Amino acid sequence: MNTMITEELKKVTKPIHDKLDESEFFAVLKEGKLPIESYINYLQVMAGIHAAFEKEVCDSNHPELQSVWKDSMSKLPPLLVDLESLHATEIEDIPKAIDA
Repeated sequence: MNTMITEELKKVTKPIHDKLDESEFFAVLKEGKLPIESYINYLQVMAGIHAAFEKEVCDSNHPELQSVWKDSMSKLPPLLVDLESLHATEIEDIPKAIDA
């Protein structure tokens, strides 16, 4: 894996991740007080984002990107497992986003 690219990505996105971690949404999520419907919606959004992102990464011929990406990095399968465990996979927008 190209550690230099990975470390640079972590460095430049850290302020964004820190800001998100400090948001009211994530505070309520960490406290376990987020309504289940909101949590399901969050998982659906993340699944759609990861489906599109991971498909593009896998379809890419960019050598640097391919040197960094490993299938084990995929977040989509565990997101779908979580949604299935919450009986939320029947919602149409998830399969459509995955197939896009």
